[in-house]
Amino acid sequence: MSLAIVVETAWIVENLQSVGGGGLFNLAFNLSQVSAAVHEALGQPNMLKHAPVCIYKLTEAQRAVLVADGYLAEIVLVNSTLRLHIRLIHVCPFVARKTIVWPDVNLRVAII
Repeated sequence: MSLAIVVETAWIVENLQSVGGGGLFNLAFNLSQVSAAVHEALGQPNMLKHAPVCIYKLTEAQRAVLVADGYLAEIVLVNSTLRLHIRLIHVCPFVARKTIVWPDVNLRVAII
């Protein structure tokens, strides 16, 4: 199981590049932006512990371009906010990035 995260703003991509591989990066999402499969996994202890993570930049054409990968270092759930602490492994260069079709523009976190 792998966790897919989509971000929209260029400054997040720039921050990922500044932190670089080996760094710890934090992202937070409202639970309404999280897929049902992730909600289910959150209810099972250790299901997502150290899960692989791919971070994508969402384009206007609902395409998602890979910008970084890593693994979940920690998950914090407070009220209706999901905070993900991600240990980055690779931050992709601007060329030769993997692209996927993002299934739902309202979601920001999904299992792929």
